[in-house]
Amino acid sequence: MGEVLGVAMYPIKGAQPATVDGETPRALEATAAGFRFGHFGDREFLLAAGEEEGPLTIVTPRGWDDDRGPRTIHKDDRYLASLAVDLASGGESLHLTRRDGDRYSVSLDEQPDEPGLREVHIHGGRFMGIDWGDEAAEFFSGVVGRPVRFLRTLPSGLRTLGNGERSHARAADAHPYLITNQPSLDYLNDLAGTDVPMSRYRPNIVVATEAPNPDAEYAYLDEDTANIIRVGDKWFRVVSASGRCIVTTMNEHGELGGDGLRILEPRKGRKLKSSVPHPDDDRGKFFGDNAVLSGMFTGSKLVTVGDRVEVVARTAPHVGLDKPVKAKRS
Repeated sequence: MGEVLGVAMYPIKGAQPATVDGETPRALEATAAGFRFGHFGDREFLLAAGEEEGPLTIVTPRGWDDDRGPRTIHKDDRYLASLAVDLASGGESLHLTRRDGDRYSVSLDEQPDEPGLREVHIHGGRFMGIDWGDEAAEFFSGVVGRPVRFLRTLPSGLRTLGNGERSHARAADAHPYLITNQPSLDYLNDLAGTDVPMSRYRPNIVVATEAPNPDAEYAYLDEDTANIIRVGDKWFRVVSASGRCIVTTMNEHGELGGDGLRILEPRKGRKLKSSVPHPDDDRGKFFGDNAVLSGMFTGSKLVTVGDRVEVVARTAPHVGLDKPVKAKRS
């Protein structure tokens, strides 16, 4: 048994989590496609780059170019992580601030006069997006220092993942929700002697459930065997463990150098249960659970800080870890 410590949504993929009138939200509406607040959904908007004609490739702080595999090509893409996002309290508009102080607002009541549809590739998968026009493209090109387009994912429907599965997620890597456990991060920080904040892992729901056994041989976490998680009056089904990347080493200014990956060394291994965007994603360093909303009781659609959390069904571990951690403890 535990509780919700925090909720977050990211209206623009790769940018900062949204505030609401400058404050961290304490409740968000749960939908099959991810969290919503007012008119806006989680990862509903994105940046993409490519030729004037033909498919575009998604832009994230990783700086990857999908045509060249999972390695950093565009180093300044990391500054997307510095883009501040604020929702109006009525949920009718987004107010964005670049690191140079330049600002731009997005309202669904002011869509482009002649919106064009573009195909976007994301980790071997694809979906269609609505191009928001040249003015938006100019603002966002200034965020990452190269020509990009600003797009909105289509309001409804499923998209195809890299492994051929279909997902309700909009521009999330694969699945609509990422759930992390604060006691697990505290344990990993304690092992490494660090103080990495949870924000480095960009979760949607932060919970507090069981803490890991500090005397265990391997760094298995309570969430590694979670199958169905009840949050308030909603049920979430865990699809896979979340493999982590270089974004966990970036701060809110897009600067590199944090310990977000280093503290996951005891979590190095392979996925045993997964829906994998990349064929090589079955190996990596893992923290958090990718999940989908699988049902709701009659009641509020909101996930709220303080909601009760309970793992109501378990399964075999989602990951197989490579090495014991006892020898690393002081």
